Amino acid sequence: MKKTLILTLLLSSFAGFSARAEVEFLPQTSENMYQKTSASSLSDGDRCKNAGYIYSSCQGALVDQCPYKSGLYRICCPAGYEHKLSDCAANISPNNCHGYYKCDTQFHGSLEPIEGGDKPDIQW
Repeated sequence: MKKTLILTLLLSSFAGFSARAEVEFLPQTSENMYQKTSASSLSDGDRCKNAGYIYSSCQGALVDQCPYKSGLYRICCPAGYEHKLSDCAANISPNNCHGYYKCDTQFHGSLEPIEGGDKPDIQW
């Protein structure tokens, strides 16, 4: 009983507190060495670029879209490698590009993988 009361008091005392976190980025040039840039002051496009979403077009398939701005992607895969394994119905490629596969998303009668066996991730 005593432990339950103490635990309840501790939990209720922390319920009134709210945490506030802010991300700050370091400058890339020596000119602005001592200036801080707050994440909240950056445009959505800059937030995406700072997080590694640098592709707006590529010869293959753009995957992993930026959550802040549409049109910027983190990964450029070979053509067709744009489906998560859970979206594949048939003809799943043995290769993948950062977890994205080339496959049929509609079932056409075969659940067999494309010839070639197990292959590692395609690295760029």
